Amino acid sequence: MVALASSEPESNPAIRFPSRAERQFQAEQQNSQVLRMPLRRRPPTRVMVPAREDVEERRTRAEPSSTTATATGPNPHPTPNKSNLTAMFQDVAYGIKIWIGTPEQSVILDFDTGSSETWVDPPCTMMEGSGAYEELCRSLGSYIPIASQDGKSVNDTCGPGWISYGSGATYVTYFRDTVTFFVDPFDVSGVGNHFKLSKPVQFGVATWAEGMVSGIFGAAYGVGYNQNYSSFIDEIYNQGLVLDKDFSVSLGSVGEEEAGEVVFGGIDLKKFVGPLQGIPLSSQLSRQADGYYRYWINVTAISVTRPGSCLSVPVTNSSFSERFLPDTGTTMTYLPEEVFYNLLSYFPDAEPVPSYGYVLNCAHLYDEGGYVSFTFDGITIHVPWNQFIFQVPPIFRDEKDVICILGAVPTDAFFILGDTFLRGAYALFRQQEHKVYLAQYSDCGTHVVSSHG
Repeated sequence: MVALASSEPESNPAIRFPSRAERQFQAEQQNSQVLRMPLRRRPPTRVMVPAREDVEERRTRAEPSSTTATATGPNPHPTPNKSNLTAMFQDVAYGIKIWIGTPEQSVILDFDTGSSETWVDPPCTMMEGSGAYEELCRSLGSYIPIASQDGKSVNDTCGPGWISYGSGATYVTYFRDTVTFFVDPFDVSGVGNHFKLSKPVQFGVATWAEGMVSGIFGAAYGVGYNQNYSSFIDEIYNQGLVLDKDFSVSLGSVGEEEAGEVVFGGIDLKKFVGPLQGIPLSSQLSRQADGYYRYWINVTAISVTRPGSCLSVPVTNSSFSERFLPDTGTTMTYLPEEVFYNLLSYFPDAEPVPSYGYVLNCAHLYDEGGYVSFTFDGITIHVPWNQFIFQVPPIFRDEKDVICILGAVPTDAFFILGDTFLRGAYALFRQQEHKVYLAQYSDCGTHVVSSHG
């Protein structure tokens, strides 16, 4: 249709752009919908976890209803064949603290980008092998449903079931309750130091666990992907605390137990240098791997730079391209076997030690200029040797020195970018865009802004 000219001259008001004050107000409103929380690194207790087949056998004996599937359907959080020699490091994790119920009960949960379900309260009396495990478990807090006036069981609509992990398993019943997040006093929101979700949230409460010293805060894809109820990430978005299903993670450097942080709905501009490069998820909506939607991204090269050298030598071939999972819930980095042994050749002093992995001379921690580098589409992350090498502090009475272990493990499937990689990177996970953004980690202070748009 062609518009006809009006008999009256049409007014032509000038286009009005927002003023600087209005733009600042809009930015502040966006930034008020950002939730920044610290991640605290836990040291290892170094207690061996039973092999996976032992877990399967024990859990069959533990519950008469162990064959009952969860209401979410099959839900195996990473089920790679992780070698048991590193299972003792499963409690070396980055914890996030939340408060549940009324009155509030605090718990510290492992922040895990490799799983979606959140659950609390592994039975501490079931910890085996050492009193250190039980002591650590109790120090992380607990949640008692009957002690909360808002707690409500939802087992009539979402029955109990198993959640399996690479180094253990848990049997949970489901509840709904209020959840509060307390943030740092210098948070940019300016609305106080806590956020309380306006509606109750669903989560699991463990009645049995094996190899799990703490509960899990699942940060993978939730409702519509891996489960049929809203995850914590979904609820934070649905209830308006953030503008997008985004969260960014920095683990901080070794020795900085409180340097890590997670920012829901935003990024910390002073925790990285260089570009924040978006990497599309590979097979982003495919269940072909193990029936679970994950943050798979392609690694196209891995290389090593020796201290004092300007040459980065590849340990992968020219056609290398493999899917890796950036997983905050896994300590080590899991590499293809050939790549691992090529990497190992750059540490000739490494010796295989049962129950440890490959032990190195700790002098490598002081080799400045040594890097393990990972190349993705458009960016390379350089992880310094002193971040990639895993340090086990003295625990037993007859030990005096830190033990240093190469922060990688060989595997024939399910490749993982664990904490030994993530300590060198800043990562932004954008669920609605199906991308992971990576940048080189650097701690230059704090400046948190919304990632919206």
